[in-house]
Amino acid sequence: MSVKAELVSQGMSIRSSFLALRDFFRERWNQTSVNRVATFKILACLAIVTLAASAAAALARVPLLKTVEWKIYDLEFRQLSNAFHASQEIVMVQIDDFSLARMAENDFGRFPWPRDTYTVLLDYFERACPKVITFDILFLEEDKSQFGDKTGQAADQELVEGTRRLGNVVHAVEVNDTYAFRPQEVGVQGYELGIEIEEHRSVTLPFPALAKASRFLGTSFMVLDSDGPIRRAVPFVRQGTRFYPSLSVATAMAALDVDPAGIRMDAAGLHFGNRLIPLVAFDQEYVERIRARHILVPYRGSAYADEQRTITAYRSYRFWDLFLSELQLREGQKPEVDPAVFKNKIVFIGTTAAGLHELFQTPFGDEGRMAGMQIHASVVDGILSNSFIKPGTLVSSVLLLLISTLLVCMVGVYSG
Repeated sequence: MSVKAELVSQGMSIRSSFLALRDFFRERWNQTSVNRVATFKILACLAIVTLAASAAAALARVPLLKTVEWKIYDLEFRQLSNAFHASQEIVMVQIDDFSLARMAENDFGRFPWPRDTYTVLLDYFERACPKVITFDILFLEEDKSQFGDKTGQAADQELVEGTRRLGNVVHAVEVNDTYAFRPQEVGVQGYELGIEIEEHRSVTLPFPALAKASRFLGTSFMVLDSDGPIRRAVPFVRQGTRFYPSLSVATAMAALDVDPAGIRMDAAGLHFGNRLIPLVAFDQEYVERIRARHILVPYRGSAYADEQRTITAYRSYRFWDLFLSELQLREGQKPEVDPAVFKNKIVFIGTTAAGLHELFQTPFGDEGRMAGMQIHASVVDGILSNSFIKPGTLVSSVLLLLISTLLVCMVGVYSG
């Protein structure tokens, strides 16, 4: 065969191969119209996923949608929480309407009572040896009044001595932004914290002798979301270079014997001894808008564990019953409540009477309104059990949306 004939033969062979390959792909493409439709569906699916991700990132900053997100968060709490899982180590002493009435009827005065009234309760707890006693009651100024033949200053001194004698009492600090107030000299120092801790204009401690006698001091400061409920706890505040923990953090410090040197904050969260408490960043409006880091309150349940509203999430006792029990013990009588039930307990003392306006809305709705001390107790419960709520990041939320949207689109592709 000549060279020319050989080249023509090879050219024909290549052309035949190309035509065969073209016909193969054309046949595959034209095999059914379903393939073309499926291809377009997949392309449309990818476009929808991209648009959904962009929309999610943009809408996450819309206030109305943030409120909707909080409402879904509340609904999950109502469905998943169980008040019967609340720590048995935490108990509450309620200054309720019954206690107010009984104290007045028995000539112990109307609220607010002389401060030696609380000393009776401290004497009672001294018999029981609880782990911590936390007052969610403010004793900011020295009492200048007169009660019969006893002065307010003498009553103050009894409270100071009782606090010092027990050595495990936490007292409350007031935080206020309506007016500026010079930082007080008395305060717990030694925290490894920085200027990222939110600053407030006024921090008022208990009167000096009581502040010095306390094991720790903690703020009773609460943050309400724009739609009403308390979902977040402020772990620390500062005034200048002085740092103050919340009542819940201070109580947990006393209960777990964690000193200020064992607490620090970094990008990972709040390091509390060998625990790491996750913090969530929020844009918070006070006197001015700031970026703050808070704890999502790990509520164990609503204020009550039963529909009849007779059993509280944390075991509770009336102030009057314990006050009366101490008087009975002093007289050699059987007490209304045996102090032994408080051994090694974490005790919160606070007001729940309706007229004192100390009930706050929570994710559990109007029926879940609870006293400030129960909100603090919920945070302590989370610290004790090392159980917290950690929200997903924006990246994880968008990825979840992408996967969900993609799955829905794929179902549409293969079902239609």
